[in-house]
Amino acid sequence: MNKIPLHELQNILKTNQGIFIQGIGFDKRCLTILQNITISQFSTVIGIQNLHSKSKKLEHESKFLELAGKKALIVGENSRNVIDIVDNLSDQFSQIDLSDKEIFFDITSLSHEILVVVVGLLNELDLLKNTNFLYTQANQYGEWLSKGVNEIRSILGFSGLMYPSKKLHLIILLGFELERAESVIKSFEPARLTLGIGKKDQSVSNEIFNINNKTKNKIEDLIFSSGLDIENIDNMEFSCLDPYLTENGLLNYINRLDNRDEYNIVIVPLNNKISTLGVALACLKNQDLQISYAEAEEYNYENYAVSNDLISFFKLI
Repeated sequence: MNKIPLHELQNILKTNQGIFIQGIGFDKRCLTILQNITISQFSTVIGIQNLHSKSKKLEHESKFLELAGKKALIVGENSRNVIDIVDNLSDQFSQIDLSDKEIFFDITSLSHEILVVVVGLLNELDLLKNTNFLYTQANQYGEWLSKGVNEIRSILGFSGLMYPSKKLHLIILLGFELERAESVIKSFEPARLTLGIGKKDQSVSNEIFNINNKTKNKIEDLIFSSGLDIENIDNMEFSCLDPYLTENGLLNYINRLDNRDEYNIVIVPLNNKISTLGVALACLKNQDLQISYAEAEEYNYENYAVSNDLISFFKLI
């Protein structure tokens, strides 16, 4: 993985008619990368529209079409659910010559759910080995990111193997969203719970690490005060900067668990997109694991995050 200052990105991001995939969302960081690269070096620029932000930030879609010009394709514009988005994207891939083409995928503004599903599709089409992932880091986040939870569901293609005879072990990779984490725990009522927190030296900043740590402490207090019957509560650390470290750390943690065969394991990634990518990679290797997504009722559309003009750039091998 490389960390690249935004002003140096074009010198590094060079390709001969590759494919660019852009997540289109409400986040102000949405088009930071696309605005700082040369569009002419790509044969096709695919924009994936988030379901929850179509009516909130239409200017991002308009700006995307302006930047990408005749090379633009929009996926998900009329989609009602994630299945529609995946089907639409798969159809677009089938119409593009992808042989020996590099794919550059800006994951900054996609929902965690759509990111995981697209990773699954790229894996199914044997395209992950050609894919470069880009992510615009945040300098700071708003006072709140989301409110309420509409639905908690397993992610398409990552439903794992769930046995009725087994107890549930819930693993949450915590971020800032206390209400979302609390809703997930109360919904699943797990027998065993692991609260994951970004490792201090693998966090974006000490300030963000401290906020994440406070979230963990508040969740622990809520659990103890709620009377939930959880047999075992554990902690683990993960990387917010490197998906490979997240993947390996998560798999190693699960492999070391006592009596792990007694549990169905569900993972809920609530941290950044880099760690979520790591979760997806781990679950591609261990398909017994389920990834679940907590869909928020409302997002902080106006003040979600501010870019620090540093780009994370990594390729899966």
